Amino acid sequence: MISIVMAVKDSLDYTKRGIQSILENTECDFELVVVDNGSAQDTVDYLNSLNQPQIRILRNEENIGCAGAWNQGIKAATGEYVMVANNDIEVPRGWLTTLQKVHAETGAAWVTPCIREGDLDYDFEAFHKEFTGKFGDKLWEDQFRAMALFSRRDLYTEVVGMFDEAYKFGVYEDEDMFWRIKKKGMRSVITGSVIIHHYGSKTVSSQKRKTPQFIKNNRKTFHRKWWTNYFTRKRLKRRIKKELIDFKNENGFVY
Repeated sequence: MISIVMAVKDSLDYTKRGIQSILENTECDFELVVVDNGSAQDTVDYLNSLNQPQIRILRNEENIGCAGAWNQGIKAATGEYVMVANNDIEVPRGWLTTLQKVHAETGAAWVTPCIREGDLDYDFEAFHKEFTGKFGDKLWEDQFRAMALFSRRDLYTEVVGMFDEAYKFGVYEDEDMFWRIKKKGMRSVITGSVIIHHYGSKTVSSQKRKTPQFIKNNRKTFHRKWWTNYFTRKRLKRRIKKELIDFKNENGFVY
């Protein structure tokens, strides 16, 4: 079984879309573990209405951040595999089965899909079919998309450890985990066999308006922790940036 772990802090409309999309398009055996980070009553009421056996709701009285909520969900998960997913996404049919297949075939620690970001003002299923028809066999090595992270559950519970909760609210806890995985000699890949839609960091944007300092503080935490890898990170980011630019020039959008 695969456990989908989703942190939620308000953004009710996007949360509804994300959960409904997952329920409609996930064809394998799964559970959805939703960690509510102190949402307002309308979101609480919606989550309470999800009376389905494969959905479990964990509640926090306050916002403990993405890292804390993800850790909470991973610890509560019962699946052998875990998908850590944003709430503001929409997914295509069969997405999770395909990601699990790529995970098994590549042996990568993290497998993530491609992302199209912004308003969903296009035919998503048609675009997904066209995109995967062209890039379905492609792997981007040493990269990840934090909106949907597929792995074995024991990657966190036994091998690398849980997300670092020193990163408050959200931002950098995912990149920190990427480097911890890399330090262990393990791979992270993006597969072109799945592309999901991401509406665009709605929860982080809302939190930034309330407490704008947290991103700066998280950046300091990250740089203190990984400063010895500065030049390695810089070279990697330079390569990824070039790949993104080349891809956009050839195809008109960023994967």
